[in-house]
Amino acid sequence: MSEPAIMITAADKAGRYAQFLERGKNSEEEQIHFGQEIRRSADHMLTMVDDVLSISKLDVQAKEPMEKELVDLAEVVAAVANDRTLLAAAKNISLVADTSPVTIRGNSVYLRQLLGNLTDNAIHYSHENSLVWLTTGLREGHPFLEVRDQGIGIAKEEQAKIFDRFYRVDKKESRR
Repeated sequence: MSEPAIMITAADKAGRYAQFLERGKNSEEEQIHFGQEIRRSADHMLTMVDDVLSISKLDVQAKEPMEKELVDLAEVVAAVANDRTLLAAAKNISLVADTSPVTIRGNSVYLRQLLGNLTDNAIHYSHENSLVWLTTGLREGHPFLEVRDQGIGIAKEEQAKIFDRFYRVDKKESRR
């Protein structure tokens, strides 16, 4: 399902819960439940709007040369792992940073955003009480940055599509 379609679904869901509340015939428990569902839907829509705005911003910036500097990937991993500690802890997931100092020429802001998105996905799609590894180093003389998790994985036939704009893997069909 595409991100705009998911946004419409979230808005529809929030609207239906609001209609239940407007009837005024709900128990206090139902009101709390409906309010929580509306808040979750609103948070989800805000996240998606932010994603769309980020993509639009990247489209504009892609037309301009990117500023590059020397970036230590181990420092990027440390910063992202620190930023995601609470998110991981909420699912009792341990973030394991296995790094070697590796310097590349790149944009530290974009690299941190990229690694943050990959780490968020790894946490989101991993089971509780599992591990997420953030690894840097040299492989065959080339720098690498890797995110590994114990999540459900992505089916082989879906993997080529993950870089398509707004593409989301169907959770029911996602398997390694």
